[in-house]
Amino acid sequence: MVIRNGELLKCNVGLATWIWPGDAAVKFPSALCKLHFTAEQVTAEMQGVEVKGMLVWTIHRDKEGPFKCYKAFGDDLKRKEPIEANSQLQNMAVSIIRDRIANLTINDILKNR
Repeated sequence: MVIRNGELLKCNVGLATWIWPGDAAVKFPSALCKLHFTAEQVTAEMQGVEVKGMLVWTIHRDKEGPFKCYKAFGDDLKRKEPIEANSQLQNMAVSIIRDRIANLTINDILKNR
């Protein structure tokens, strides 16, 4: 990506370009990332449920996807395994699952996965 004055100029996988003084060139891997999570929550009937899952993610390559991801996670994306990004995505997944479980009955969970 090439950034000038906080605005995205160019981005592409394997981009080769000239940059002006003051421009920022940001490189990070575009590989798939994988993380595991566990969510525990009680249902509307006060019965405990545990969900184990795996989340596979990558950066959206179209238009402003890489720039939005860089603004959200910063230089953490340059690591082979982005710790901060994985942690935030794991927390989001667990929060969403816990919210869904809390508003369902066990019967709904088992029948309408």
